[in-house]
Amino acid sequence: MRPSTSSSANNSAPHYDLGINPPYQINYRAKRAGKHITASKRRITFQFGFSSVDAIASGHTEAECRGEEHEIVLIWSHITGKRQLFMDGREIHMSKAARGNTKF
Repeated sequence: MRPSTSSSANNSAPHYDLGINPPYQINYRAKRAGKHITASKRRITFQFGFSSVDAIASGHTEAECRGEEHEIVLIWSHITGKRQLFMDGREIHMSKAARGNTKF
């Protein structure tokens, strides 16, 4: 199969280049989130962003270079084996493993 030459093929290119506008971490949180037994569920949150190419090119630094920001949340139940993955509040993955499975 030949690679696509349409403009949609260009849309799959990453929106950042590590050498020009590297990603940055905003926050990381890991907490026990079970309703009745707190140790039965984990909620892990990653907040990160991609620096602004235009701000870096114009000589800005630090907070002035903040660009597109995202949040990834993993919710994992040790009891039911259910795992959910959210990006920017939208569920992008859900799976269910055997009961009592403690390995992701």
